[in-house]
Amino acid sequence: MKKHRIFTIISCLLVNVILFTSCEPPAPSGLTDQDKEYFQKVTTNAYESASKGDWEPYVNRYSADVIVMAPNVETINGRDAALDLVNSNPPMHIEFPIVEIFGRSDHANIRGTYVITDPDGNFMDKGKYLSVWQKSTDGNWQLKVGLGMNCQL
Repeated sequence: MKKHRIFTIISCLLVNVILFTSCEPPAPSGLTDQDKEYFQKVTTNAYESASKGDWEPYVNRYSADVIVMAPNVETINGRDAALDLVNSNPPMHIEFPIVEIFGRSDHANIRGTYVITDPDGNFMDKGKYLSVWQKSTDGNWQLKVGLGMNCQL
């Protein structure tokens, strides 16, 4: 009888250990090649359109509650305010190649550089940027925070 009770207690303990250790949520997976290709494509499309004076694709990457923290201007909150800001820019040619994409399946960070010239090729600005992206509930990536790029020249 005593052996049976000890066996039952040990069995219960083992079951509890198995249950509690198996209840940990899985670690988020990394970014897929498809995610990285998306970021390359949307970034290229954004600067090509902006260079033609069409800032919509640039700003459409933003979430509705985006925070833009560019140098020399107040923090911009929201997509509409960001669009107003960039629409006030003079004509320019802009490139912001991606240096690194890193993150996980629901958050991503993009680090890169930028060079801005006027339509005649004269230098206007250069620097670096970091953007923070989040995958929304509908599965689409949205830019949540933009840091570093001078959005008003």
